[in-house]
Amino acid sequence: MRVFKRKSVNELLARDVYTKSDRGSKSRSILLSRPKFEKADNKEVYFSVPSQFRPHKTHIIIIYAPSITEDSSLDEIKEIVQKEDIKIACSCEAFLYQGFKYISYKADAGIDKEDRPPIKRNPLQKGMACKHILAVLRYLGVKVV
Repeated sequence: MRVFKRKSVNELLARDVYTKSDRGSKSRSILLSRPKFEKADNKEVYFSVPSQFRPHKTHIIIIYAPSITEDSSLDEIKEIVQKEDIKIACSCEAFLYQGFKYISYKADAGIDKEDRPPIKRNPLQKGMACKHILAVLRYLGVKVV
């Protein structure tokens, strides 16, 4: 009997998003304050990440997750994020202008469509997520090898 995986080639686990991110974003994510869990609805999880001027909203969609409700505990969400594919978005300027929105969308890990490549700020298209998303993934206990 054959067993087929339900995942497509392009979908990414949270640890893949973290490992494919650039070193600068990873090191800056460590300096941020702890993300604040805002809400969970269906397969979507929202966080607010404190920043110097204003908090940034991060949005994670867990692709194959069992239904997550408002009553889901953070521990349940942490466990699900470890195992399932995700899609990401952040409200910060770096996510758009450094091309992380474009790169993550092209890797099928972005929530919002972006067709403009980062020609000026990130022509080599390094990285996949901004420091706010990486801070959330670290907060959720994503294990990086």
